[in-house]
Amino acid sequence: MENYTHCGDTVKNTENKNIKSDYNLQNSNYNLPDSNSHAFCIAGTSSGDGKTTVTLALMRALKNRGLKVQPFKCGPDYIDPTFHKKACKQNSINLDCWMMGINAVKDTFERHSYNSNISVVEGVM
Repeated sequence: MENYTHCGDTVKNTENKNIKSDYNLQNSNYNLPDSNSHAFCIAGTSSGDGKTTVTLALMRALKNRGLKVQPFKCGPDYIDPTFHKKACKQNSINLDCWMMGINAVKDTFERHSYNSNISVVEGVM
């Protein structure tokens, strides 16, 4: 039995079937171009566990240290990205595998991250 990655979520293959999906990132050959940018994701196990609070504090702290922070939000959301913009003075970009497709998510992340020092993704539970 193998586990597969689907848009950042680990999916257990309980039936030991061959899973083929455009969303399988585990064995992806996709590479970001060389840049001075770093990235990480803040995620949690449930709603209300503080993802947004931690993300906003981190974004503001990085911005206050003189870094160009590129914020992202997983999923269709307009409230948290508004807070992101206030925290780091940069438009937050939504990343949604279901609505955009995996290639559009990759391209969007690459394009918006390239000129930043660090990208912070507020993930999902």
